Amino acid sequence: ARMIGAALAKKDFVDYILPVETNIIIFITKIKYTADQVVQKLKRKNILAYAISKEKVRLVTHLDIRPEMVQRTIDVIKHL
Repeated sequence: ARMIGAALAKKDFVDYILPVETNIIIFITKIKYTADQVVQKLKRKNILAYAISKEKVRLVTHLDIRPEMVQRTIDVIKHL
């Protein structure tokens, strides 16, 4: 989760990331995208996320997530 959070921190559409202390990543979007827009862009790449407000997105990693899945998620984020 921390690696995904670090990738998100480099994106211009991310305003703030709550501290990543568990398997949950919550971040606040900037004006470029709403939370719903980010969720839809990720969904098109088969990455599930949830808009918990107009500007907050929640991602959750699970125990069955393999390192290559984390890397793929990071790669998708890099290209958003």
